[in-house]
Amino acid sequence: MRVVLSADIEFDINGALTYPRTQTPRGVESVFRECVGGDQGLGFLVDTLDRHGLVGSFFVETLAARHFGVESIRHLVDRIGQNGQTHEIELHVHPEWQHLGQDDWRDSLHTAREQGWRPNPWLASLSPSDFESLLEEAIENFQAATGRRPCVFRAGSLSIARSMYPVLARHGLHMSSSVGLAINPPKDPELGLWHRAAAFDGVNEVPVTSFSDLGLGHWKHRRLLTIAGCTFAEIRKLLEQAHARGCGPVVLLTHASEFSVAVEPSDSRRFLPLEVNMRRLQELCAYLAAQSDRFDVTTLAACASLPATAAREERPLSIGPWQWPRRWADAHAVQRVTVRAQGPQL
Repeated sequence: MRVVLSADIEFDINGALTYPRTQTPRGVESVFRECVGGDQGLGFLVDTLDRHGLVGSFFVETLAARHFGVESIRHLVDRIGQNGQTHEIELHVHPEWQHLGQDDWRDSLHTAREQGWRPNPWLASLSPSDFESLLEEAIENFQAATGRRPCVFRAGSLSIARSMYPVLARHGLHMSSSVGLAINPPKDPELGLWHRAAAFDGVNEVPVTSFSDLGLGHWKHRRLLTIAGCTFAEIRKLLEQAHARGCGPVVLLTHASEFSVAVEPSDSRRFLPLEVNMRRLQELCAYLAAQSDRFDVTTLAACASLPATAAREERPLSIGPWQWPRRWADAHAVQRVTVRAQGPQL
């Protein structure tokens, strides 16, 4: 059964659209996240995969080049391939970065906010022409940073609409992993995909896996398969269930920022390791490496050979609520690290 370990690699806009006079976006330091003992962000993620001989699918956000320049994007790309492992590097787009391309962005955003303007973080709400304009810029930045055009797309905040697929296909993006039913369900009923791949207007959509941990009749409590939001025991249970049912691919989502927390909100260069999430990733990679006869850890582009099916009802993966106490304990551990990092709350 195919398993895709995907990671969104993006800079931190750091509230700059809400408080443009006082907040400043954070660049490569917010992705590399240097702690005592080394890089506890992108470097930890890449090195953990490489140590277990696993490939990852990395979605690099490129509209941020408006603010930080293409060289900053290239720096991330170089780190992903630093150890010689053939990881997948593809395109990620957050529309918020389009507002930070001018030298006077602080004044212009402050004035706009006083007049009632608010940023739109949802690609799905854009017109096809506006989306295409942003996509063309993002592709150009991606090509400048990597030397090639992207093949796979992931929408920022997993915000996707049916109208976006013809635009993606026109630009050679014939695969997408942008549906996250548990956190941002699309308005289009056809895109209500829990875990099954489906074809739309020449694009194969391979959703980030959603599952249920509680149900009552037709109602189901949805969750997304992530490192930050699931215990290792839950992830393992879902993988075993998917294997038994012949499902796949199972797509897991993480971020470089999930393995540490900032010591101070005002100082992005200082971080503390978040051992709960670090341990989950390490346990998952060790498990998948040891179970290579059952699980094929691969890339999304390698899933292009999957049959293109029409949308239809599917039975979601599900687990019982027995892991809730463990999840709550982990959540409190994360909270303790966060409070320690931020210091006294005044």
